[in-house]
Amino acid sequence: MAIITGAASPIGLGHAMTVALVRAGARVALLDVNDAWLAQSAAEMRAIGGEGCALSMRVDITDPAAAEQAVRQTIAALGGCTS
Repeated sequence: MAIITGAASPIGLGHAMTVALVRAGARVALLDVNDAWLAQSAAEMRAIGGEGCALSMRVDITDPAAAEQAVRQTIAALGGCTS
């Protein structure tokens, strides 16, 4: 499981990392502030890795409470570390 910020941009490191992780079999939470890009990127990731591989969330990570909530939502939806 991974959380990628800036994951929805059609270009850039966030997108590239998300594609690579999904291709490697990871389940990824895509965090971004652009709803249209999120929908497009989540659909792209699901086409690559299947329905359960991507969780998209509109999150402004400059807000600590919102970032914390995103981590909680990711763990609830995708699972977390057991150690």
